[in-house]
Amino acid sequence: MLRVLTGTKWGADRTCMLRFYKAFVRSCLDYGSQVYSSARPNALGMLDSIHHSAIRLATGAFRSSPTPSLLAEASEPMLDMRRKQLAINYFHSLKAKPENPAYEHVFENYLIEVYANRLNISAPFGLRAKALLSDLGIEEYQVSQCYQSDIPPWLVLSPEVDLSLHKYKKENTSNLVFTQAFRELLSARAPCDIIYTDGSRSENGTGCAFITASREYRFCLPSVASVYTAELTAILKALNIVCPRTRRLVICSDSLSSLQAIKNMYPKHVLVRDIRCAIHRLQVQNIQVVLVWVPGHAGIPGNELADKAAGSAHELPPFTAMVTGSDLKPMVKEKLRRVWGDSWSRTVCNKLRAIKHTVAPWGTAIRENRREEVVLCRLRIGHTLLTHGYLMSRGDPPECARCGVALSVEHILVECRNYATLRRSCQLPASLFDLLGDDESVIVKLFEFLRRTSLISKI
Repeated sequence: MLRVLTGTKWGADRTCMLRFYKAFVRSCLDYGSQVYSSARPNALGMLDSIHHSAIRLATGAFRSSPTPSLLAEASEPMLDMRRKQLAINYFHSLKAKPENPAYEHVFENYLIEVYANRLNISAPFGLRAKALLSDLGIEEYQVSQCYQSDIPPWLVLSPEVDLSLHKYKKENTSNLVFTQAFRELLSARAPCDIIYTDGSRSENGTGCAFITASREYRFCLPSVASVYTAELTAILKALNIVCPRTRRLVICSDSLSSLQAIKNMYPKHVLVRDIRCAIHRLQVQNIQVVLVWVPGHAGIPGNELADKAAGSAHELPPFTAMVTGSDLKPMVKEKLRRVWGDSWSRTVCNKLRAIKHTVAPWGTAIRENRREEVVLCRLRIGHTLLTHGYLMSRGDPPECARCGVALSVEHILVECRNYATLRRSCQLPASLFDLLGDDESVIVKLFEFLRRTSLISKI
């Protein structure tokens, strides 16, 4: 299917091809990887060849391209790293579900005792996951456990969520309009107790807060917690701590995603489920709870105070809060990405490594023309039809007819005397690092040079 979609001069672009591969091929390779990742390396190697072939087709790289260069140029990690990421994510996800049948087989000790007596067999999944966490320097966080609710979800009273202020487009609406509309909304629900909640995440840490008429409450969360978790924690804390003086409680939050999730009758997030149950308990006591969305940084005084309090909450000692499995996913991905980047930085005798020092994607790799994508990819990797086609035909390495040296990408673009005048005319940089870097203006000049020399059809 990938071969039908692609070509070196026509066909789908790189972005479309990679998306197609991830959706239809890699998803099959990912399925059950937590189980089969303990297989022998030679067995897993059969899957690696599929991964590499798909990326080569998507990028148009030449068949002789080295695998490390191929993966770094496409910014796609190797399958082994992908399996490690999925294994750790599943380990954290399973921690939150003690009622799952697989829980006892991963976290109980009897499998460890069996393995201790038979070290020649593959280690149990639990031990392998803990070893991966140790290798990456990730501590074992306490993950919020998702137990079955005491109240069936169809019996939980639906919370009232007011998103009426969302009809105003923030970029086209002044703060005065938002303030006036918010005051009208509150006056229609008076008398009521008003609480403002907010969550914040920065380089310094993660925190949340809520503001009442007379007091400010701040909470420091684990640094890996997401803003989404912080926003939900602030709402949950407000529901559990505050004792309303009236029969109506209005909670104002600037997190639209949190309020939309709370409206869902069958939420998957453990904090959302706890919030719905807390609201249900208040409603049973004849206390009406209304969740209102307010725009952030729109001049609403209570929301501004909550935002300031949440931003300074990281200064407090962390309270005994647990994180969710979804909070840990970005950290695991970043850790593995850093390991890959360190491995790439230590690579030697590699043409792409000489011009690309990271594994991050380059914006100039995406071109409007499929042929340009293929040519640029091959030039950066250093393997082209012109310079390495002899490997396919089993011939002799080509030599430059003018200079009498081995033909290479660097020689053609930087050194060859035959193209010296044209290189100056196109204002090409004198080094391969500057010429094939991530600078769009230079890449445009490069393709002008390739077209004027007719080399673009030979690469």
